Amino acid sequence: MKRLINKSAVIGIALMLLMMPQSNAQEVMAALQKVQDTYSQLTDMKAEMSIAAYVNEEEETPYYTQNAKIDKKGDLFYYQMGDIEGLVNKEYNFWVDHQSKQINGGLRTQDDQKKVNEAVMFDVEKTLAKYDKVVLVDTEGALSHYRIFSADQMIKQTDLWIDADHLVRKLVYHYNEAMVGSNSRVEIKFLIFDKHPRMSASAFSESRFVKKVNGEWRAGKAYPNYKVLFNPQ
Repeated sequence: MKRLINKSAVIGIALMLLMMPQSNAQEVMAALQKVQDTYSQLTDMKAEMSIAAYVNEEEETPYYTQNAKIDKKGDLFYYQMGDIEGLVNKEYNFWVDHQSKQINGGLRTQDDQKKVNEAVMFDVEKTLAKYDKVVLVDTEGALSHYRIFSADQMIKQTDLWIDADHLVRKLVYHYNEAMVGSNSRVEIKFLIFDKHPRMSASAFSESRFVKKVNGEWRAGKAYPNYKVLFNPQ
Protein backbone atom coordinates (compact mmCIF):
# COMPACT_ATOMS: atom_id res chain seq x y z
CA MET A 1 0.00 0.00 0.00
CA LYS A 2 1.34 3.43 -0.91
CA ARG A 3 2.28 5.72 1.91
CA LEU A 4 0.54 9.07 2.30
CA ILE A 5 2.20 12.32 3.27
CA ASN A 6 1.33 12.62 6.97
CA LYS A 7 -0.52 15.57 8.46
CA SER A 8 2.45 16.96 10.35
CA ALA A 9 4.44 17.07 7.12
CA VAL A 10 1.62 18.96 5.41
CA ILE A 11 1.53 21.52 8.21
CA GLY A 12 5.32 21.80 8.07
CA ILE A 13 5.08 22.60 4.38
CA ALA A 14 2.61 25.35 5.10
CA LEU A 15 4.92 26.91 7.69
CA MET A 16 7.63 27.01 5.05
CA LEU A 17 5.34 28.28 2.32
CA LEU A 18 7.68 30.76 0.83
CA MET A 19 10.95 28.84 1.11
CA MET A 20 10.45 27.05 -2.19
CA PRO A 21 13.21 25.19 -4.01
CA GLN A 22 14.02 26.44 -7.49
CA SER A 23 16.23 26.07 -10.57
CA ASN A 24 18.98 27.85 -12.45
CA ALA A 25 16.79 29.37 -15.19
CA GLN A 26 17.92 32.95 -15.76
CA GLU A 27 14.80 34.04 -17.60
CA VAL A 28 12.64 33.91 -14.44
CA MET A 29 15.18 35.33 -11.99
CA ALA A 30 13.84 38.87 -12.36
CA ALA A 31 10.28 37.78 -11.60
CA LEU A 32 11.34 35.75 -8.57
CA GLN A 33 13.57 38.55 -7.34
CA LYS A 34 10.56 40.88 -7.38
CA VAL A 35 8.69 38.35 -5.25
CA GLN A 36 11.56 38.24 -2.75
CA ASP A 37 11.73 42.04 -2.66
CA THR A 38 8.00 42.25 -1.99
CA TYR A 39 8.10 39.84 0.95
CA SER A 40 11.28 41.32 2.42
CA GLN A 41 9.60 44.73 2.60
CA LEU A 42 6.53 43.47 4.44
CA THR A 43 6.33 45.03 7.89
CA ASP A 44 2.81 43.82 8.57
CA MET A 45 0.78 41.06 6.93
CA LYS A 46 -2.29 38.91 7.39
CA ALA A 47 -2.59 35.67 5.44
CA GLU A 48 -5.15 32.89 5.42
CA MET A 49 -4.72 29.78 3.31
CA SER A 50 -6.28 26.43 2.56
CA ILE A 51 -4.20 23.27 2.41
CA ALA A 52 -5.29 20.07 0.66
CA ALA A 53 -3.34 16.81 0.30
CA TYR A 54 -4.14 14.23 -2.38
CA VAL A 55 -3.14 10.58 -2.50
CA ASN A 56 -1.89 10.86 -6.09
CA GLU A 57 -1.72 13.14 -9.11
CA GLU A 58 -5.07 12.00 -10.51
CA GLU A 59 -7.16 12.13 -7.34
CA GLU A 60 -9.66 15.01 -7.17
CA THR A 61 -10.84 14.45 -3.59
CA PRO A 62 -8.29 15.30 -0.88
CA TYR A 63 -7.66 12.89 1.98
CA TYR A 64 -6.66 15.76 4.24
CA THR A 65 -7.68 19.42 4.36
CA GLN A 66 -6.76 22.22 6.72
CA ASN A 67 -6.91 25.99 6.94
CA ALA A 68 -4.01 28.05 8.25
CA LYS A 69 -3.52 31.61 9.39
CA ILE A 70 -0.49 33.85 9.84
CA ASP A 71 -0.49 37.41 11.26
CA LYS A 72 2.61 39.60 11.48
CA LYS A 73 3.01 43.08 12.92
CA GLY A 74 6.61 44.22 12.92
CA ASP A 75 8.45 41.56 14.92
CA LEU A 76 5.24 40.23 16.48
CA PHE A 77 3.90 36.97 15.07
CA TYR A 78 0.76 34.85 15.46
CA TYR A 79 -0.09 31.60 13.68
CA GLN A 80 -2.74 28.91 13.67
CA MET A 81 -2.41 25.60 11.86
CA GLY A 82 -4.59 22.65 12.62
CA ASP A 83 -4.42 21.84 16.32
CA ILE A 84 -1.46 24.17 16.86
CA GLU A 85 -1.78 27.86 17.68
CA GLY A 86 0.96 30.18 18.83
CA LEU A 87 2.49 33.60 19.07
CA VAL A 88 5.85 35.29 19.42
CA ASN A 89 5.88 38.74 21.00
CA LYS A 90 8.65 40.95 22.33
CA GLU A 91 9.14 38.89 25.49
CA TYR A 92 7.68 35.42 25.04
CA ASN A 93 7.04 32.53 22.70
CA PHE A 94 3.85 30.61 23.51
CA TRP A 95 2.22 27.81 21.55
CA VAL A 96 -0.89 25.77 22.25
CA ASP A 97 -1.44 22.13 21.34
CA HIS A 98 -5.22 21.84 21.38
CA GLN A 99 -5.16 18.10 20.87
CA SER A 100 -3.10 17.41 23.99
CA LYS A 101 -4.54 20.45 25.83
CA GLN A 102 -1.13 21.81 26.65
CA ILE A 103 0.30 25.33 26.50
CA ASN A 104 4.07 25.59 26.12
CA GLY A 105 6.03 28.78 26.63
CA GLY A 106 9.40 30.35 27.08
CA LEU A 107 11.31 33.56 26.74
CA ARG A 108 11.71 34.87 23.21
CA THR A 109 15.06 34.00 21.63
CA GLN A 110 16.98 35.00 18.51
CA ASP A 111 16.08 31.62 17.08
CA ASP A 112 12.38 32.49 17.43
CA GLN A 113 12.95 35.67 15.41
CA LYS A 114 14.77 33.67 12.74
CA LYS A 115 11.84 31.28 12.43
CA VAL A 116 9.43 34.21 12.10
CA ASN A 117 11.51 35.72 9.31
CA GLU A 118 11.76 32.41 7.47
CA ALA A 119 8.02 31.84 7.67
CA VAL A 120 7.24 35.01 5.73
CA MET A 121 10.33 35.37 3.52
CA PHE A 122 10.91 34.30 -0.07
CA ASP A 123 14.60 33.51 -0.60
CA VAL A 124 15.62 33.37 -4.27
CA GLU A 125 19.05 31.83 -3.66
CA LYS A 126 17.65 28.99 -1.54
CA THR A 127 14.86 28.46 -4.01
CA LEU A 128 17.31 28.15 -6.87
CA ALA A 129 19.88 26.07 -5.04
CA LYS A 130 18.87 22.49 -5.86
CA TYR A 131 16.54 22.54 -8.82
CA ASP A 132 17.13 21.65 -12.46
CA LYS A 133 14.82 23.83 -14.48
CA VAL A 134 12.00 26.36 -14.17
CA VAL A 135 9.64 27.43 -16.92
CA LEU A 136 6.84 29.92 -17.38
CA VAL A 137 3.86 27.71 -18.16
CA ASP A 138 1.39 30.46 -19.02
CA THR A 139 -0.03 33.81 -18.03
CA GLU A 140 -3.73 34.10 -17.37
CA GLY A 141 -5.02 37.52 -16.44
CA ALA A 142 -2.86 38.87 -13.61
CA LEU A 143 -1.44 35.45 -12.69
CA SER A 144 1.81 33.98 -14.00
CA HIS A 145 2.17 30.21 -13.64
CA TYR A 146 5.73 28.91 -13.10
CA ARG A 147 6.79 25.27 -12.94
CA ILE A 148 9.95 24.14 -11.15
CA PHE A 149 11.47 20.71 -11.83
CA SER A 150 13.84 18.49 -9.86
CA ALA A 151 14.22 14.81 -10.63
CA ASP A 152 16.21 13.81 -7.52
CA GLN A 153 14.45 15.78 -4.76
CA MET A 154 11.60 14.74 -2.45
CA ILE A 155 9.43 17.33 -4.21
CA LYS A 156 10.01 16.63 -7.88
CA GLN A 157 7.88 19.50 -9.18
CA THR A 158 6.53 22.74 -7.76
CA ASP A 159 3.88 24.84 -9.49
CA LEU A 160 3.37 28.39 -8.31
CA TRP A 161 1.11 31.20 -9.39
CA ILE A 162 2.34 34.78 -8.86
CA ASP A 163 0.07 37.79 -9.19
CA ALA A 164 0.71 41.30 -10.50
CA ASP A 165 1.63 42.48 -6.98
CA HIS A 166 4.42 39.83 -6.88
CA LEU A 167 2.62 37.72 -4.28
CA VAL A 168 2.35 33.95 -4.39
CA ARG A 169 -1.35 33.06 -4.72
CA LYS A 170 -1.17 29.30 -5.11
CA LEU A 171 1.35 26.48 -4.69
CA VAL A 172 1.20 22.85 -5.73
CA TYR A 173 3.89 20.42 -4.54
CA HIS A 174 4.27 17.13 -6.46
CA TYR A 175 6.07 14.41 -4.49
CA ASN A 176 8.68 12.03 -5.84
CA GLU A 177 7.25 8.51 -5.62
CA ALA A 178 10.71 6.95 -5.64
CA MET A 179 11.60 8.86 -2.45
CA VAL A 180 8.36 9.02 -0.44
CA GLY A 181 6.51 5.95 -1.69
CA SER A 182 3.66 7.77 -3.41
CA ASN A 183 3.09 10.41 -6.07
CA SER A 184 1.07 12.56 -3.66
CA ARG A 185 0.48 16.23 -4.18
CA VAL A 186 -0.25 19.11 -1.81
CA GLU A 187 -2.11 22.24 -2.89
CA ILE A 188 -1.92 25.51 -0.94
CA LYS A 189 -4.17 28.43 -1.86
CA PHE A 190 -3.98 31.90 -0.35
CA LEU A 191 -7.53 32.92 0.48
CA ILE A 192 -6.44 36.24 1.99
CA PHE A 193 -3.17 38.11 1.75
CA ASP A 194 -3.34 41.61 3.20
CA LYS A 195 -0.15 43.68 3.12
CA HIS A 196 -1.71 46.49 5.17
CA PRO A 197 -3.87 44.86 7.85
CA ARG A 198 -5.22 46.71 10.86
CA MET A 199 -3.97 44.86 13.93
CA SER A 200 -3.28 46.07 17.45
CA ALA A 201 -0.26 44.94 19.45
CA SER A 202 -2.67 43.50 22.05
CA ALA A 203 -3.58 40.76 19.56
CA PHE A 204 -0.08 39.37 20.14
CA SER A 205 -0.20 39.48 23.95
CA GLU A 206 0.53 36.30 25.89
CA SER A 207 -2.70 36.99 27.80
CA ARG A 208 -4.41 35.52 24.77
CA PHE A 209 -3.38 32.12 26.13
CA VAL A 210 -2.12 32.48 29.71
CA LYS A 211 -2.09 34.60 32.84
CA LYS A 212 0.46 34.95 35.63
CA VAL A 213 -0.84 34.43 39.19
CA ASN A 214 1.56 34.83 42.14
CA GLY A 215 4.51 34.27 39.81
CA GLU A 216 3.02 31.11 38.30
CA TRP A 217 1.80 30.74 34.72
CA ARG A 218 -1.75 29.44 34.40
CA ALA A 219 -4.03 28.80 31.44
CA GLY A 220 -6.34 31.64 30.47
CA LYS A 221 -10.12 31.56 30.83
CA ALA A 222 -10.55 30.12 27.33
CA TYR A 223 -8.39 27.09 28.26
CA PRO A 224 -9.64 25.92 31.70
CA ASN A 225 -8.40 22.34 31.38
CA TYR A 226 -5.06 23.04 29.73
CA LYS A 227 -1.70 22.36 31.34
CA VAL A 228 0.94 25.12 31.14
CA LEU A 229 4.64 24.31 30.78
CA PHE A 230 6.93 27.33 30.89
CA ASN A 231 10.68 27.05 30.32
CA PRO A 232 12.44 30.27 31.38
CA GLN A 233 15.69 29.31 29.62
